[in-house]
Amino acid sequence: EVLEAWPQDASAEADAKLLNYLAQALDATIADALEIGIEGDEGYGVSDSDVPSVAAHPQNEHRSGFLEITRVIAELWTRLARKDPDRALQFLDRWRGSRFRLSHRLALYACADPDVSAGVAADALIGLPQGELFLTNTAVEVYRLIKARWNDFSPEKRKVIEQRFCDGPPRDWFREGAEIDQHIDRCRFNILGQMEQAGFQLSAEARATVREIRERWPQWILSPEEQIGFHIWVSSGHGEIGDPAKLKDIADDQLVTEAMRMDATAKFGEGDSWRALCITEPDRALRGLEAEALAGRWPEKAWGPFFWERRTLRLHDVGARIARLLLDCPKEEFGGIAGQACHWLTENYAPIDDDDQWKLWDKILAATSNEPDEADDGGDLLTQALGAPAGRLTEFLLHKLREQKVKKDLSRDLRERMDRLVAMPELFGKLARVRFAAEVSLLFDLAPDWTTQRLLPLFELSSPEASAMWSARNFSNYIGAPQLIGLTKASFLGLLHRADTPPEQLRVYAEWLTVLALVNQADNAGYPITMMEMRSVLRKAGEKALPSVAHRLAVEMEKARPDEKAARWQNVVGPVFQGIWPLDVELQTAALTFKLVQILRATGEAFPEAADVIIPFIRPDRPGRHSTVYSIAKADDVLFSSSPAKMLNLISAVVGDPPPASVHALQQALTRIQAADPKLADTQRFQKLSRYASP
Repeated sequence: EVLEAWPQDASAEADAKLLNYLAQALDATIADALEIGIEGDEGYGVSDSDVPSVAAHPQNEHRSGFLEITRVIAELWTRLARKDPDRALQFLDRWRGSRFRLSHRLALYACADPDVSAGVAADALIGLPQGELFLTNTAVEVYRLIKARWNDFSPEKRKVIEQRFCDGPPRDWFREGAEIDQHIDRCRFNILGQMEQAGFQLSAEARATVREIRERWPQWILSPEEQIGFHIWVSSGHGEIGDPAKLKDIADDQLVTEAMRMDATAKFGEGDSWRALCITEPDRALRGLEAEALAGRWPEKAWGPFFWERRTLRLHDVGARIARLLLDCPKEEFGGIAGQACHWLTENYAPIDDDDQWKLWDKILAATSNEPDEADDGGDLLTQALGAPAGRLTEFLLHKLREQKVKKDLSRDLRERMDRLVAMPELFGKLARVRFAAEVSLLFDLAPDWTTQRLLPLFELSSPEASAMWSARNFSNYIGAPQLIGLTKASFLGLLHRADTPPEQLRVYAEWLTVLALVNQADNAGYPITMMEMRSVLRKAGEKALPSVAHRLAVEMEKARPDEKAARWQNVVGPVFQGIWPLDVELQTAALTFKLVQILRATGEAFPEAADVIIPFIRPDRPGRHSTVYSIAKADDVLFSSSPAKMLNLISAVVGDPPPASVHALQQALTRIQAADPKLADTQRFQKLSRYASP
């Protein structure tokens, strides 16, 4: 959708600007993922799970997270490469030099493009960390590049790459107790065996390596080509789609019975004929179900595939037929298909008239609310609600609320059902209330009186459901009106004070506080929380919350154009930082360093002024990481030229006192400082830092 909306004929400059914004956002988010531990510098992480393939691939289906932005970046880069190869190559160099694995994958994706020279493409493989060649989803891009460009590589480059493949992954990437030798053999066999099978010219050593592995593991076979590099391969959860032609000559009144019989006796691999019919001829499938209903039969196994196929959901012309059929279903029979009917109803609003919609909603509620609670009353209740009838029925009401032409008032039909849902007992009612809680900002905007009376009391910390409500609110699309914040202020601030508030909630709500401070400062938005109150709760929330604060301030600075940087810092970000950032020494930790530097990197010509404010809070980067120095070395020229002395102070604060020759990219940063002010190279601080720079 993004790529369709962005014009194909946009200028190369516009493409590059958007690509730069996206790449910056991706880097910032990966850095966050590293900080909270869901991504790692080594091994499989969240980016591998979210992004099976950087290039378009069926395995990307039903994935989210990092996938969307990665796919947009990849395809936008391809467009840019056609318009301005030199600009595109600048991004490729940036990704190759990144410390992030997902950036390396973008570089390999780009290197498969014929506009990239074979030498650059080969060097990308040669420079990739050894473990990433084999043990992460980078292997998908590795083989894609090999397949596209191997014959273009020079013999010398091929020899180096082959040797890396023969060496296999590093042993220290495997956990203790694993059968390391077997795993290393498998990794080498996967890539070299595939290359041999594909007919690529391999050296004698590479062929001998494959032969030796086959002798040790004669039972091993190579994966199908489409699965090469994937460490997790997801097949369709519905199995093979059958052949609807088998049902071609069967009468409507025998259709369902015969389809169920065929599928029950089908051999492995023959597929599901009824599902195939629901996909290809949904109207005929409905006629079969109507015939079954006329005979008093309501087979759950037949209704399920009919309701869950997307093509069925788009049958707008027969929506009324389906609704009447369901309304005529006897109560005793309806229980078996009520959950599936709930899915269909909440995906099909337009095809059914309002009266039938409400009747069917009532019937589904009656059938599903009396069922025993099977969900786990704990854990992520909002996730449970999204798939459960309670949550789906709530979503239906939210849709109706959005449709209302008269705002801030509820129709009788809508109010009665909203009241009924929030008053439901047991887990069913709790799931409905949690689903409402996730949309409390919308509810307050559209139905403030109802929301204040029926929903907001549940957010008070004295309420037994307060934890579940705030956990769901954590996922709201926007913070809400100042009046809503005012009504929930005591509980909101109290939540950040509590020691048992989950870390993820602390991070999200600390960022909300920062947003409130920013809009109050910039636009006088009127949110009734002072900066002094914010600083107080952030002191209580501690170091778990502060990275979110720094991240939001950095994003605010990054949004400003170069000519706006000074004003943005002086009028908005600077006052907010000084107003809400805790002064407690024990809260200033190495975990905050990268984010504080991210703010400074975005300050542009305001850097000298911002550095005086932020550097006192910076602590040396964590041992062995020094990713912050790398980010400084890549910073805009204006930071180095505006005050090279303060840039030297910043680097000194970040580096601390590490082992000699251990800090990557430090020399590059020092060289830029020396170029801006040669006299600084003679200072004791500069010379001390030079000893820490890695070769």
